[in-house]
Amino acid sequence: MCIAVYLPKGKKLSKEKFFQCHDSNPDGFGLMFAKDGKIKIHKTLESAESAYSDYKRISKGPAKGQNMVLHFRIATHGSVNKENCHPFRIDERLALVHNGIIHAVDTRKYKDMSDTRVFAKEILAKLPLFFEWEDSIKRLIEEFIGHSKLIILDDEGMAHIFNEHKGEWVDGMWFSNNSHCPVPAPFKLPAKFRSHAPLSKAEKKALRRPSKQSAQKPGPVKNVTKAYKTANYRTTQKNFWTAEDEK
Repeated sequence: MCIAVYLPKGKKLSKEKFFQCHDSNPDGFGLMFAKDGKIKIHKTLESAESAYSDYKRISKGPAKGQNMVLHFRIATHGSVNKENCHPFRIDERLALVHNGIIHAVDTRKYKDMSDTRVFAKEILAKLPLFFEWEDSIKRLIEEFIGHSKLIILDDEGMAHIFNEHKGEWVDGMWFSNNSHCPVPAPFKLPAKFRSHAPLSKAEKKALRRPSKQSAQKPGPVKNVTKAYKTANYRTTQKNFWTAEDEK
């Protein structure tokens, strides 16, 4: 599943996190920001290294001091091409990125278009002006997209996050899911516990030799009956804690 990232002005995505996002979602990278009343969009299908160079160049250049929205795609609907890469324009003043699958969108009559492109064209582009500010419309959109998350950016640079609670804020940046986190390395058993790895003589000897702790015999348990009765008595009381305990 894709990941969408919102970077408020002054926030930067580290190279490590950028590469993690790209490796988890390698089917295209895109970003958007607003400047001088216009939304600027950049998309690429190049490698993670090339995409990161583009991000650094843009963030230090034309997007400096602006809110930015990034998107890393993994294809679910539509081919892997620049046309299906996010962001998508809704109209002259709005654009969006999306994370998830919008099951209520019918893509059958559109040739090789992703569900997000169809959603922007068929639904969002036909809503009234400034719909992104209306709480009632926002609730309807969130119900329509289900578990999906999306970010709409306006031409003033304001980001509107739909289903924000389904993502997470980390260090002042919003991520639509946790694919920005490193994948934990698979656990490997020590060699002496792997069936295909023969044990050395020293290892076999160590396994046969009991440790000092296991060699010690357990001492007798005293007052078993008294301890049992005391525990049983305490668990039948209505007031388990005494006044001293509460203090």
